[in-house]
Amino acid sequence: MPVVKGGGSGVVEALAKVIEQHGGRLLTGTAVERVLTRGDGRRRRAVGVRAGGREYRAAEAVVCNVTPGQLARPAAAKAAAAGGCR
Repeated sequence: MPVVKGGGSGVVEALAKVIEQHGGRLLTGTAVERVLTRGDGRRRRAVGVRAGGREYRAAEAVVCNVTPGQLARPAAAKAAAAGGCR
């Protein structure tokens, strides 16, 4: 099994470096309240995020690093609030 030099944090650091080298900005230590999207169905795309009470619009792409559980929690909470969680 391949192992990344520097472990998991090495992957994150390398991704951060590439994003910054291409003019991107990283937000860390801030919970994302909402992913902003545009379009419908299969053409729906992330165009920014709302975090820390502010909106950040992407010039080209939205990149995130989350676990499946972190991604699913907001959707589950929304469904439960709407009475759709069983």
